[in-house]
Parts: sequence; C-alpha cells; structure tokens
Amino acid sequence: MNLNHLRDEIHEHVKSKGFYDGMKELLDSQTELGRNTDIVKHAFFAQQISLIHSELSEAVEADRIGKHADLTQFQTEMETSDGSEKAFTNAFQTHVKNTVEDELADVTIRVLDLCGYIGIDIAEHIKLKMDYNKLRAYKHGKNY
Repeated sequence: MNLNHLRDEIHEHVKSKGFYDGMKELLDSQTELGRNTDIVKHAFFAQQISLIHSELSEAVEADRIGKHADLTQFQTEMETSDGSEKAFTNAFQTHVKNTVEDELADVTIRVLDLCGYIGIDIAEHIKLKMDYNKLRAYKHGKNY
C-alpha cells in the first residue's frame, strides 16, 4: 500500500465526515478582515497534535488493562454473520474497539490526515528519516 495514497484517502474521508467544515470560511473571513491567517493555522495544527496525543494516551490505557484486539474472533464472527453493517459494527465493537491496536490505528489515521491537510509527502519523509537513523549511534547516543 502506498502511504501517500492512504494519506490522501484518509484526508478525503475525514473531510467528508465534516471535520474540516468551516475551516475555509474561517480562513477566508480572517483574510477579508485583513488579518494574518497563520494564527488560525497554528491553532488548528496544535489542536490536531493534541488529538493525536489523546489517542496515544488511550493506547497506553488499553495496554494498562491488557485490552488487545482479537482478530481471530473478529474474523470468525464475520464469517458466520450475514455480512451486514450491523454485524460488522457488533464484531468490531466486541473484538477490536478501544484496544491497543485500535487506538494506534487512530493515531496513524490522525497523523496521516494532518499530513494530507498540510500536504506533507510522508512516505518520503519516513524514508529520509530511516536513512538518517541508520547513520546514528547505538540508541542514538542516549541511555534510552
């Protein structure tokens, strides 16, 4: 799977669910008033980073109580179901929702959405960072 394709797919989905409603109008209104739109953009960025952080915290809490996804049970339930949205929702909520894996998926979705909003070529930046990290010292010269 191409990471930038996934980024774009996620960003379009998030927009279609209304999470960017009003953003363009807000930026346009600030421009019309002769105001710099940077403060709005920075505040939105900070909000998104905070939401990513909250998903990471939810992953920690799921791990603290040992809540992990059971994909085997999820698949078994799906195979024996009628394949309806209701069956999927029930199986997901029973075997996946609020687990470590689910929360880490939320983190990834939010990060990729933000990259889509900003226009970051995240695939290239991950490759560059991995190449750089290969050149770094053991534990990057730190204790942990």
